[in-house]
Amino acid sequence: LLGDDHPDTLQSVNNMGNLLYVQGKHAEAEPYFREALERRLRVLGDEHPNTLNSINSMGTLLQKLGRLSEAEAYTREALEKRRRLLGDNHPDTLISLNNMGVLLDKLGKLAEPEPYYREAMEGGRRLSGDDDLNSLNTMMSLSSLLEARGEHAEAVELMALPPHVSAPIIR
Repeated sequence: LLGDDHPDTLQSVNNMGNLLYVQGKHAEAEPYFREALERRLRVLGDEHPNTLNSINSMGTLLQKLGRLSEAEAYTREALEKRRRLLGDNHPDTLISLNNMGVLLDKLGKLAEPEPYYREAMEGGRRLSGDDDLNSLNTMMSLSSLLEARGEHAEAVELMALPPHVSAPIIR
């Protein structure tokens, strides 16, 4: 009814990709994410928030598929553009910071993820407090990284959760 390029149609295509992604059907999600990204680039431009979401989704999906070098280009682009257009403290920028840390961690670059994790964690705490879900997930990723690097004391200290949080969030 709305046509292939209507923003609501593009959102529906992207939503189908998200549904398949959360169901663990990563390979099946890829064509939907690609279609949403390609159309959003053409219709909305490369700096529209929905286009940035599609770029970020491609990076995350490609990580899940193990195509890390492909994922890195999308993840870096999403982070750079979100920083520039949305600012360092926007929730979407903080998600991109965490995604960059996770990707670098998966690439085995143990020295590189830490600043991304720390910035995402601290930004989430500033915006939403100590029990921010994204910050807690980032804290767990940072703790795991520190543990892998042999920095046991700081890893344990990070996992000392605020008293009102009953258990770590597992992702």
